[in-house]
Amino acid sequence: RRRRSGIRSQSEACMAVLVQEMVASEHAFVLHTADPILSEEKERYVYAELVRGQGETLASGMQGTPYRLRIEKATGKVEILAFANFSEVDYSKDPFTQEPQRLVELGEKLCTLGEQLETQFGEPQDIEGALSEGSIYVVQSRPQE
Repeated sequence: RRRRSGIRSQSEACMAVLVQEMVASEHAFVLHTADPILSEEKERYVYAELVRGQGETLASGMQGTPYRLRIEKATGKVEILAFANFSEVDYSKDPFTQEPQRLVELGEKLCTLGEQLETQFGEPQDIEGALSEGSIYVVQSRPQE
C-alpha cells in the first residue's frame, strides 16, 4: 500500500495524530452508506448498527445482536431489522426498545447524515459515531470497502 501511495521508504512516511475529546455516549453506532449485507442495490440503502454505551460492544465481538436498521435513501423509509440483545447488557428498558418510533426517527437522521458525508467525500462511507445528550457525533468517517 505504501508504494501505491508514493511512499518509497519508512523514513519518508509521516503520521498524523488526532487528539479529540471522548464523547460520553449513551449509544454508539456504525453507519454504512452502501448496505454491506445486500448483494444487489446496496447503494440504495444506508445500514446502521447501534448499541448502548461506547463502541466497544460493536468492535469487541461481544456475543449478541445490536439494533440493526436499513434505510432507503430515496424515501427515508426505515426498516428495523433487529432489536438489540446482548447477554451482558439489559436492553429491555432502553428507550429504543420501549419506543421503537424513536429508533425509526434516529434512522432517518442517520440516513441524512450518511448521505451528507457520502456526498462530501464522493464515495460510500463507513462512519462511526455516538449519541450523547440528544446530539449525534461523528467520531470518524472513512471510505467503505
